[in-house]
Amino acid sequence: LIEVPVMLSVVKIVTATKGWYERGAAVRRPAPTIKPAGQEGLS
Repeated sequence: LIEVPVMLSVVKIVTATKGWYERGAAVRRPAPTIKPAGQEGLS
């Protein structure tokens, strides 16, 4: 009977820190693009 209090604590922590990870997602850079084969020298 420990699971419910633990999960409620996890939900409380995640809800309290929601702004941290939402703000981090906005700052994240886009992934680099991969050029098709045979186009390495072209820009």
